[in-house]
Amino acid sequence: MVIEIINKHIYLLFILFSLKGQSQPISTEYFIGLWEPADNHKYDIKRLVMQTDSGYQIKDYRKNEKLKFEGLFSSINPVVEHGHFSFYGKKGKLEAEGNYVNGVLTGTWNFYNEDGSLKKEVDYSFPQRVCEPLDKAERELILNSIDSIRTESVPVYPGTNTNAMYQFIYEHLVYPPLASMYFKSGKVVVKFKIDVQGDVCNVYAEAGMDKDLELETRRVISLLSKWTPGMVNGIPVMVEMTCPITFSFQ
Repeated sequence: MVIEIINKHIYLLFILFSLKGQSQPISTEYFIGLWEPADNHKYDIKRLVMQTDSGYQIKDYRKNEKLKFEGLFSSINPVVEHGHFSFYGKKGKLEAEGNYVNGVLTGTWNFYNEDGSLKKEVDYSFPQRVCEPLDKAERELILNSIDSIRTESVPVYPGTNTNAMYQFIYEHLVYPPLASMYFKSGKVVVKFKIDVQGDVCNVYAEAGMDKDLELETRRVISLLSKWTPGMVNGIPVMVEMTCPITFSFQ
């Protein structure tokens, strides 16, 4: 009898240790269209929400049972992305992957072609440069110059035409996968400064759109190469710029 009890305890311990570290299902949800709730008879996406040792794992499956998305969260109410995320195309091929830390896109994200080859790398650990404060000479120039005799010129982005900056943005901007999955769209207004050396600094986006779209906008603006700085009476000065960027689905 003692041996039998011991064996049962060993068996229970074996089960507990084998389950430790595995995701435990806590709910199944169904959606159609633009993420409208549905039932298990008519749906486009089936979502499995699972508990893990460190938080939650979500997996989305298409009607054909192919994986569409999987990601890790430290919290789901409120939603806080934290860990590795993967996104898959309709044929089940990996399209994009990368990490979030405390809800923020972090590190290098990889985007893939249909054949599995690497299409693009996007680094979200980009440097965010802070402008140097105006020196005494700049302040005096701006404050003391007479409007009627003052000459001014705005910063100029390098290129052969006035659309060079927008062409650069168009070529480098990516749609963050999670924002794309949830059909987030709209206009992000980003403001930044061009300092006296012609470098971009103090980049920030007006809040209220979507955190991933705002971060992507700041990333691309921070990549803009050296400008010809703005001038007052022939002397370089710092100038604030505003640039609206629209994310939309075709």
